[in-house]
Amino acid sequence: MVVMDRMLRSAVFFGLLALLWAPTAIAEEPTRHIIGVRDVPAALHAIPAAGLRAIKVIPLIDAIVVEGPGRAARALAAAPFVRYVEPDPPDAAWIQEDTLPYGVHNIEAEVVWGGVPNATNVIPGLGGAGVKVAVVDTGIDCGHPDLAPNCVYGANFAAKGNKLAFDDHGHGTHVAGIIAARDNGFGVIGVAPEATLYAVKVLDATGSGPWSAVASGIVWSVKNGMNVVNMSLGGSSISQAVADAVQAASDAGILVVSAAGNSGCCDTVLYPAKLPGSMAVAAVDANDERAFTLLKRWAASKPMLADPKIELARLYEEHKEYDAAKEQLLEALTLEPNNPRALAARGNVREQLARRLGSQDQQR
Repeated sequence: MVVMDRMLRSAVFFGLLALLWAPTAIAEEPTRHIIGVRDVPAALHAIPAAGLRAIKVIPLIDAIVVEGPGRAARALAAAPFVRYVEPDPPDAAWIQEDTLPYGVHNIEAEVVWGGVPNATNVIPGLGGAGVKVAVVDTGIDCGHPDLAPNCVYGANFAAKGNKLAFDDHGHGTHVAGIIAARDNGFGVIGVAPEATLYAVKVLDATGSGPWSAVASGIVWSVKNGMNVVNMSLGGSSISQAVADAVQAASDAGILVVSAAGNSGCCDTVLYPAKLPGSMAVAAVDANDERAFTLLKRWAASKPMLADPKIELARLYEEHKEYDAAKEQLLEALTLEPNNPRALAARGNVREQLARRLGSQDQQR
């Protein structure tokens, strides 16, 4: 009886002790990190011992995506086989919206593939035939009549399992149309209508994704012989994994093109556009003025090419009226530039933009 009493008291004591220490004993919420390593086998052996789970290895750049306590991941930075440890949040990169493909004429792409200004027919062999373009984005709807048949489902890094890189958001398909919409008698014609598009999905249905997916998409492009990698996406933080992947692509002779971003003011060029191995593409309006010339605060942190597009998506996306107009544009203007409803939506966008800019100028 005495023994039982002591056991009961001990159980109560340790139970109370556990309650007292509960705040520090609760396991840290698992997070994802990218670990750049010098020795992949050694790292894969050490990762479980550190209380982490290896999710995947990104080849070519020797990086491993892990999941587990952030403290454990950061502690591995001291290991001799580790080059860097960086967080891999699910929303590190996000889409950078475009709208009208009027820029095809603006940059005189049709003179290259059609022979004369305002050409609407491609001279066979002059429209980018044989060029492989990886659209690293939300995927592509390769069944779209203005993109088929030169559209291939490449790889999907935004979902588990062997799933097609189908576009469940819309942005990647829109970008693909600007790049290579076909000369097929309807819709519009893209900048390089004979190029072959490869859907490389790194962003999910919300239009965002982790840096590990972006790096994996770039590495896939290198290993599969792409000529151009287009990333109409970006994030404000630098990722060493993405930087290594961009450099590997550049070293392989691949042209990497990334969106500079839509914010415009004060050193706001996004990554990966800000990396030395990537060409940064900014925006101009229909009057060939840089998108933020009116505000006189364009970032001068990196030389950029100016890509024609209308107003600045994302800048005022919190404005419901503008957001509704933007959705109309994406739906109606992607491949039908003269659609009356789309033109009306464009006018609404311009009106909202002018109103917003005027209001911000008064506040200053």
